[in-house]
Amino acid sequence: MALTKVTSGVRTIASSEVVTASIADDAVTLAKMAPGTDGNLISYDASGNPAAVATGSSGQILTSQGAGAAPVFATAAATITEGSETATTSGTSIDFSSIPSGVKIIRVGFMGVSTNSTSNWLIQIGDSGGLETSGYSSQASVAASSSSSTVGFVLTSALNAAAAVGGIVELMRVDSGGTKWVYTSRLAQAAFHPHGGAGYKTLTAELDRLRLTTTNGSDTFDAGSVNIQYAG
Repeated sequence: MALTKVTSGVRTIASSEVVTASIADDAVTLAKMAPGTDGNLISYDASGNPAAVATGSSGQILTSQGAGAAPVFATAAATITEGSETATTSGTSIDFSSIPSGVKIIRVGFMGVSTNSTSNWLIQIGDSGGLETSGYSSQASVAASSSSSTVGFVLTSALNAAAAVGGIVELMRVDSGGTKWVYTSRLAQAAFHPHGGAGYKTLTAELDRLRLTTTNGSDTFDAGSVNIQYAG
């Protein structure tokens, strides 16, 4: 049995006398804990010992590092990345490149876009090997008119020249490798019925680019703008 020492009427408890069983449940209050750094959290290190998680910055979130590692505060990943608005006032095509790997959803927004003729519009997608111009299954319709395409995702049917078009085209990945994509389009030109399209395409490798163009490849964009958003 451990001995205790009495000095001036005060009994000193030997450290060996203080064991887990000697402490009642819920007996240790916050006031009895050693001071720490404001904002730190208590976790456990790889050895199973208590350890402080360093305070993060304002707006950061606590992120698990998996088994065997303490969590950390980190800046939350952006749920949606927005590209730069691109004028559709010249040229026969508009390209968006360097789309990062892991993207699952892509949206293209149209704001008053028009061309100088009546060819239907397409979105073509591609990978590191370039844009692919075959193997698409797609169809778009407006009122009683419909159009299909195998060279791109067709967005319009019976389009009027110089009509300002607005709306959204959405592409969604359906596999883990980023090669299988489906699309829907919802576009409308002023004073006319809306255009709707849908279809699918399998790429050779993971998608990293897309192009807005026309079915004949020679009509020129002459008004409006487009932008792209994507999310992983």
